[in-house]
Amino acid sequence: MSNGKTDDSSGMDFLQSMSRRWVTVYIPIVLFVIVLLFPFYWMAITSFKPDNELLSRDGNPFWIVGPTLAFQRAISGGALAEGAAIATLMVPFLLAAVLFSYFGLQRRAWQQGGDK
Repeated sequence: MSNGKTDDSSGMDFLQSMSRRWVTVYIPIVLFVIVLLFPFYWMAITSFKPDNELLSRDGNPFWIVGPTLAFQRAISGGALAEGAAIATLMVPFLLAAVLFSYFGLQRRAWQQGGDK
């Protein structure tokens, strides 16, 4: 009669050869990281592109030909400055509110004798 256990002695033996390890582990991880980091790269290069290069269909969209700091100046001292400052300052306050409410709820559950 079987005891319900399976033989897992092989484990990860299929990754012993270097070529198989590259195909099954390293290449998928690299592709995954590239896909995850691409939006951040796109935001960074877009923030340094001038308007005419940003709206142009000529040239490579993944490279900056004439970088400029006009957008950063507009945010720091222009019409967007007040909104950007408020949004930036709200993040720590919102995180603190969530943290304090979490600990308050955990303390309340502990006082009521719940372990969950």
